[in-house]
Parts: sequence; C-alpha cells; structure tokens
Amino acid sequence: MKRQVKPDIVFSWSPSQVAVMELSSGQKSVGADLASVSINASGKSAIVGIGRERTFLKTVRLPKVGGDDLRQLVFVQWKSLFPIEEVDAAFCAHQTSDVNADGVLTVVAAVRTSDLIDIREQLASKGIKQVRFVPIGVSAAAALASIGVADGLVVDGNGSQTTFDLVAGGDTVLSRSVLHAESAEIEAKRTLLADGQSTAQVFTTSNVAFPGAQVLSTDLLSSLADVSGHDLISRLEQGKELAAVTKKNNRLSVYFLIAAVLLLAVVLTQRFDEEQVVVNGEAKWAKRVSKARSNRKIAELESKKQTDFTNLLDPAFEPGQRLSDALATITVAAPQTVWLSGVNMDRGRPIQIRGTALTNEAVTQFVNTLGGSDRFRDVQLVNASTAKIEQTEVVNFTMNVTAVANVPLPKPQKAKKAASTSKGSDKS
Repeated sequence: MKRQVKPDIVFSWSPSQVAVMELSSGQKSVGADLASVSINASGKSAIVGIGRERTFLKTVRLPKVGGDDLRQLVFVQWKSLFPIEEVDAAFCAHQTSDVNADGVLTVVAAVRTSDLIDIREQLASKGIKQVRFVPIGVSAAAALASIGVADGLVVDGNGSQTTFDLVAGGDTVLSRSVLHAESAEIEAKRTLLADGQSTAQVFTTSNVAFPGAQVLSTDLLSSLADVSGHDLISRLEQGKELAAVTKKNNRLSVYFLIAAVLLLAVVLTQRFDEEQVVVNGEAKWAKRVSKARSNRKIAELESKKQTDFTNLLDPAFEPGQRLSDALATITVAAPQTVWLSGVNMDRGRPIQIRGTALTNEAVTQFVNTLGGSDRFRDVQLVNASTAKIEQTEVVNFTMNVTAVANVPLPKPQKAKKAASTSKGSDKS
C-alpha cells in the first residue's frame, strides 16, 4: 500500500472537543469546536481523526482482496455491519494479517458523510483545502508502532471521557470510550474481554493514571501523522475518483491513436522521398506502430474495466431483503409441531426466534430447514429445554439466525462461442 505524505497539521474532532497540533512547531490548541482553536493553518494540509462517538468500527472476515474489490465486498455486507445507509456514509476498510479458514480479519470504520462535509467547510474557512479523514482509534496502533509494539491496549483521557483502543497485529481492532469511570482498570478488563483477550499489555498516555501500565512517550494526537491506509471516503468521492480514472484512460486512448496515425504518416512520407530509405525503415516503424496499437488496446481495455466495475457496483447498492419477507420465510419453515412464541428482529443484528415444539426432532428439522434456506446463514440453536404443559412434555427453544441480503455478487459473463455455420446451402 502506498504510504501517505505526512500532513502539516493534525486534528482530533468530536462534538464536545477539538484538538489541533502543528507538527513543525509542536504548537497545540484545544477548544470546544473548530472555530475556537487558534493556529496558523492557511495553505497547509491536514489529517483529521474523527472521534469514537461519531465512528462505527467493526471487524468482519472477508476473502483476501484489495482496493476497490474490498470496498465492493463491504457494500454487499453493509446492512449487517452498520445502522446507517451506505449513501450517507464515508468508510474505510483495512485487511489485517489475521487469516484463518473463514477469511482475513478486516477492520471497517464508517462515519456520517454530513459530519465530514461540515468539518471540511470549517477547515476551508481557515485556509485548509487538502484534508484527509481517519478514525481517531487507528492512531493507537501508530503510537505502539513508534515503539516497536504490535499488540496492546492503549488507554487515553479525552475531555470528560476515557478511551480504550485494542491493537492486535499492528491494527486497531476495537475502539470504545466511556465517561471517566472510578476504575480505569475495570473498564480495561471489559474491553479485553469484549475481544476475547485478557493478557494484553496496557499502555497509557500521560493523561491517564493506570497502575502498572507503561506510559507512552507520545500522545494519540501527534501519532495521527503516521496513520496511512485508513482514509474515510464517501460513495460520492469514490465515484469522482472512478470518473477521473476513466477520463484519463480515455484521453490516453486518443493520444495513442493520434500517435499511431502520425507514425503511419511518417512512414508514408518517407516512401515518397526515397524508396530505399523506406525499405530500410519499414521494420523500425512497423514495430513502433505495433507498440502504439498495443498500448492503445491496453488503454481501451483498462477503460472498459473501469466501466464494467462501475456497472458491477450498481446492484450492490440495492437494499437487502425486507424484514417482512424474512419473517414470512421463518413462519413457513416451522414444522406443524412447532409453535413460534416470539421473533425479535433488528437491522444489522441476528434474528432471535423463540418457540415450543412437541419433540426434539421437530426442533432439529426446523434448524435444518432454516440452515438450508438461501435467505439465512449462521443458524444457531442457543437453548433447548424440556417442560410440561399439563401432562404433555414439550421442548422450549431459542435460536439465532442471520438474514442474508438478497443481492449476490454478479458473476462475470462467459463469452459465448459463435454458432458454427451449416455446411452446404438450401436448394430451391
């Protein structure tokens, strides 16, 4: 991945507090909003870390892909990750070194586009036009990397809140903030348990007192300057980038075509001047023309690839299956000896099903039926217990299923073989 050029100024932004630092001078200012911080920013570049209370950060297992393909996979699974519409969000996706049979652990962060627009307008009024946005939590990984550490829990104090960022394998995989608690140690343990860890080393900034923790020599604000590969980009900005690439490729195609025509004109001109010179130069010019045509073909293929990719993204932006459809499918799948007593549904979360069955076999049949449906995945029987209703033994059960979006990735179309011509011809 290409490393970003370090900015001149770093900001940390949240609705309650804004901090800014000029890297060359070390000058720092803190205020309630962007208008209240004082710093000479005209004509300089900046990176803005968006606060945890305005950032959605999730981890998900995905196939090993890169660049635009990774963003496309995130779009397909968007509704199972975030509670906001993708058209209203800017996000970044980063694949870590954690790989298993289920795929690569991918860290996905999203913010509302409206927040970025407001911040960009306020920074533009201060003379800053070149701005990058990143989740503030990823600066914890940069802070640990500066001392050669790839794993740990970073605890920091920010205004009225204490923040906890868990770093694993050099990447921030969990980020949370709480109001200043009586015991930072207890909140640290909760953070580690939330990710299934309990032995990670704890690091703190100078803003927090934490017995036994190692104090970092740098703060998370200055560490933002070392963050790369986590830029928050909206759907609109991505579309502009794709359009710019397509326009550039089309321009190159025209240039290559003109070059080919000019080279051919030179060959024809030399044939009029001297026959022998033309004969000696034909091989050289033919090679150049072939190379120019090859380059033109490459440029045209690249342009077509960008157009096909844009068309490929369109179906991924359609909404997933409706909750009413999922409920209807669950109801139809229930055997006759199963009674549903409750179904809890919420966008982006597994569906919880509660019910009663006459036999364990009926519950097993229900689980298998839902597991075989293409509308659901990860069917889990959470609980099953026997009980008696009057003199009849019944089975009370609870299960969780995850609704799958009904828009699969489009499959590339295979080129059809031309139909063979029939031999001979019909005689009248």
